[in-house]
Amino acid sequence: ESDFYKKGIFDSWEVVNKSEIRKKCDLSFFKYRGSGVPIQIRWFFDSEKLNSGDKKDIILIYRGKEYPAYISRSKSTSEVTRIFWNTDLEACFKEYDTPLNYPICKFVKNSEEKYEVTFESIDKTTDIDYLWILRYLEENREIPYKDPNKPGLTQEEKEGFLSVKANG
Repeated sequence: ESDFYKKGIFDSWEVVNKSEIRKKCDLSFFKYRGSGVPIQIRWFFDSEKLNSGDKKDIILIYRGKEYPAYISRSKSTSEVTRIFWNTDLEACFKEYDTPLNYPICKFVKNSEEKYEVTFESIDKTTDIDYLWILRYLEENREIPYKDPNKPGLTQEEKEGFLSVKANG
């Protein structure tokens, strides 16, 4: 067991516990079939001792099927650690490549080399239509949180503000 374990949020990664981490997906996650791995979570992939230029093969399990992947430490002066997967797994992930609503990718450690991967939609955490709010602000420059019954608001606007007030 690693001495490096620390719960918390590091860049776009979150350590949930010793066997689970979560990554907030972004454009590069899908475009480059991988992601940078912050120093604080290298221990999760047993990669904290990789030397510059080294690579460690791992297996990512998605929907019951195993896919080859690897963790590498770059040869550059910053010695960035990254995780990459193959094009077969990239094709499976394509359904989640939604720029306006990138999901959370959850990694659960099964062993030193095997990790179960699942996705969780972020829209589960909120019902607020942020794009609607931004469009409204662009046109009106104010949000009447305290008075959604303000004269002159449409029914859609009233419902939108009540949703914001109720959800957040």
